[in-house]
Amino acid sequence: MDIDTNLEGQAHTNWMAPPPGRCPFCQDPHAQPTDEDIYPKWLVGEMKRHGVRSSDPHRRRINWPTTPVCQHCNNTWMSTLENDVKDILVPMFFHVRSLDEHAQGRRALWAAKMAILFDAIGSSIVPHGAGQGLEVFRQPHHGMRVWIAAYHDVNPLAVVSRPICMPGNDSSDDFLGLCVTFSVVKVAFQVLIPFLDGDLAPLDE
Repeated sequence: MDIDTNLEGQAHTNWMAPPPGRCPFCQDPHAQPTDEDIYPKWLVGEMKRHGVRSSDPHRRRINWPTTPVCQHCNNTWMSTLENDVKDILVPMFFHVRSLDEHAQGRRALWAAKMAILFDAIGSSIVPHGAGQGLEVFRQPHHGMRVWIAAYHDVNPLAVVSRPICMPGNDSSDDFLGLCVTFSVVKVAFQVLIPFLDGDLAPLDE
């Protein structure tokens, strides 16, 4: 077996954003991604139970955001994850509860998956290695950080996505990471996806 070790001048593709229209997780070039709802059907049902309605009086159906995901990922590990998380998350919409280590791990994996899907809606900047790690290892990359908190506001599905750049520079070449904050009814999540290896530390300022 011959291995070409001459990588000079070639970018490490695992740290590049996935090509447009490609599944953000498996990256299978032969897969045929379809536009899937980012918010799963069980969560859409919970939204209706909590009184979420279309803001357009002439349109009863709410247009939920979609993003390309291949059928294999959607029908295998992502489907299993949704079933696991539903039983953990729905009770949190009604009362405070403690989470054991397994439940925390499921929540962190689900939140990381959601953050990558939110990024895939537009011009993706998250390196596709982050999504592949979820699909292969079924856990967030060791550099990711996920926080969870109680949430109370009129908007049950708020999303804020902020790229983290080098101080004083907003060029895409100097992105250090992405921080995605989103709410689900009474629960808020914040997911930090670093684009570089290293430890978290405060800036000098």
